[in-house]
Amino acid sequence: MSIDIASKGGRICFFALPYDQEATLPCWEFYDKELLLTGSNKDPGTIERALAPIETKKLAIETLITHRIALDEIPDIFRMLTDGEKKTKAGVIKVVIHP
Repeated sequence: MSIDIASKGGRICFFALPYDQEATLPCWEFYDKELLLTGSNKDPGTIERALAPIETKKLAIETLITHRIALDEIPDIFRMLTDGEKKTKAGVIKVVIHP
């Protein structure tokens, strides 16, 4: 799905993947959209450093959350992000999914 919503020339980052699984990629779509696939940097302590500004309120994450949805609304948000006719996708920063 990340390939569908990535813009031409965009970057897709793989992170937090199981080490013992393989994935199949649609090569033509990567070529056609000129996408860049990168892996995340496995750096010990990254999570702790990322959470510190949130815990100390130096980063106001609530302002980054633009949508709150239920599980059954996931297809709707992806449709909104991939619909070329709608101009609303620019307003999506962070989506919180509540079970």
